[in-house]
Order: sequence, then structure tokens, then C-alpha cells
Amino acid sequence: MGFRVHTASDGVSALEAYAEMPTEPELMLLDLDLPRQSGKECHAAIVEKGGTGPAIFMTGLPTESMDGTILTKPFTRSELVAAIISAGENQTPSIPQDSP
Repeated sequence: MGFRVHTASDGVSALEAYAEMPTEPELMLLDLDLPRQSGKECHAAIVEKGGTGPAIFMTGLPTESMDGTILTKPFTRSELVAAIISAGENQTPSIPQDSP
């Protein structure tokens, strides 16, 4: 699909990598269960810093009461592509709500 990919092993490293990027990423793909800082917390920190790129959240956990673009693992390549296209059309970042 033509994206440049930056990877991080945990939420803290992802936030540090974001801070070093010269331009806003077109899309963030974050796992909700990242070590040291969840994908939700990482995304919230990016938005606090003025980040505006859309985000897709992945999880292997139940996703009841969550807003935003959520991919439940395992997912197919076509589901990922559809989520990327959808996120590109909806440029408003959203943060999932906490599960009860």
C-alpha cells in the first residue's frame, strides 16, 4: 500500500519514535496491550502533543464498550486493508473507551 513503517516494541518506545518523526504519520497502528504503556495511552499522549493522524487499534481481548477502529486478532490482510482505507477516510483520531 506504499506506507513507510516505523516499529516499536512497546508504547514508550512508540511515543519516543513519534517525537523524532519529522512529519505527522499518516496512520498509527497500535496494540491496546503494549508493554510499559498501552496503545490507548500512547495514542492519548500523541494527541496531547498535537498529533492528528488516525489510529487503528489491535487487540486479542474482548472489545465491548470501545469506540474507534478496532481490529480483533487474528485478522486477515483484507480486514487490515479495509481498516486502513476507513481510517484514511475518517481523519479524526479516536481513543477507545475503557472496558467496564
